[in-house]
Amino acid sequence: MKTKNGNMLLLTGIAIVCLITGFLYYHFKTNKLAENFFKGGGFRRSQTAWTLSLNKDYDLPRGYYSVVAYDQGNVLFRDYSNKTVTSFNKDYSKSVYPLPIPTTIPVTNVFRISQNTVNPSLYDIQCSNNDQLFAVDLQNKKMAATYQFSHYYEKAIRLTDSSFACIVQGDGPTHMQPVIFSFMHGKDSITRKSPLNLVSMSEDGMFVKHKDELIYLNSYNHNFYVLDSNLNQKYIGNTIDTITILPKTVSLKNNTITKFIKQPQPVNQFCMVVGDTLVVNSRIRADNDDPQVFGKSIVLDLYDLKHGGKYSGTIYMDKYKGQELQDIYLGHRKLLLTYPDKLIVYDVSL
Repeated sequence: MKTKNGNMLLLTGIAIVCLITGFLYYHFKTNKLAENFFKGGGFRRSQTAWTLSLNKDYDLPRGYYSVVAYDQGNVLFRDYSNKTVTSFNKDYSKSVYPLPIPTTIPVTNVFRISQNTVNPSLYDIQCSNNDQLFAVDLQNKKMAATYQFSHYYEKAIRLTDSSFACIVQGDGPTHMQPVIFSFMHGKDSITRKSPLNLVSMSEDGMFVKHKDELIYLNSYNHNFYVLDSNLNQKYIGNTIDTITILPKTVSLKNNTITKFIKQPQPVNQFCMVVGDTLVVNSRIRADNDDPQVFGKSIVLDLYDLKHGGKYSGTIYMDKYKGQELQDIYLGHRKLLLTYPDKLIVYDVSL
């Protein structure tokens, strides 16, 4: 019995040691995987000839902000905690414009405010949870148009006075699809559907317009899809990092709730199109990026859309007090950055 008990104790001890060793190895490997993920590896950046010089900066009460527009020297931005747009005017005065939308719409449902690309005197207010989009005249506090969507939509891009490119639920609950909504006499219809089906959540990303093309950039890997005006795929481009995997999700409660198995790290945080250049705010460090410098920097990678999205260089700038960026706007040779308590305007020389 003593021998048997001794063997059992020995086997138990070996099992415990194996478990501890396995846990330590898994912990080390997980940290190493995270480190390698952020590094990306296998690519290098080159600094672009674009130069930046500080134009103005504005102090803000600590909060969460995004840029609405840079309009004839006026800087328009929004505070996500209220239903107003604020303008720092070029004459150094300040104006606050209430949003002329129904009071029944909560501030949390105002997803995006942007300048109307067909009529720049108006602003488009996207309220996807209400299936509505409003065109408003901020200065005169007037509603110019209301668009009532028959489907839940996301990331609307105005194409004409009466049509929008949007992302909607695709062929099943786990997919998304770009479509075009057209409005006639106040009623909407989906006039075009893209063959592109994106995996919900895993392929969440940013939707932007370039001339007659539409570009969908993934947030969690290096793919971007370039679509023509009929929403057919022209080509798949890649940012220069090496992240190709999609984050995994799991469905719960009879497939009514979908969650990430592990919260993914964003690869691309913001993007915009300026002229024929796709500008991407990347979170992945290149082989030739100094780790300490990269952690304190905002990195904007540039891609030439006239040549198939070819990488053309990178802009580096310091983060304000090391804080994380909340929003970015590039246009009219101005670069606007918002932080929790600061809005900074740079002049851009191309």
